[in-house]
Amino acid sequence: MKYLLASILSFLLLPVGHAQRNGSTDTEEIIVLADLSKTEVQQYIIEVETDIYRMFNASNGNDNLNFTCSNEIPTGSHFPQRVCEPAFLTESC
Repeated sequence: MKYLLASILSFLLLPVGHAQRNGSTDTEEIIVLADLSKTEVQQYIIEVETDIYRMFNASNGNDNLNFTCSNEIPTGSHFPQRVCEPAFLTESC
């Protein structure tokens, strides 16, 4: 769990470091996690995850490897969960 949280936090800081290395004029905001609620942190994680999947989908050459995300309600639950899967798992034969 500690390693998962550390990797997620490092992904949150990637846009800041990327803009500084490239010398772009875009200013990035530094996010202090202690000032955020749990819901806000979850939203930032979803945004970063979506950006990572978008970059992966743009760079791979095979449409079967493209990831799509959706909210699904598991059987026996009333709470939707975000599920991200590659196209070859979601498409029927």
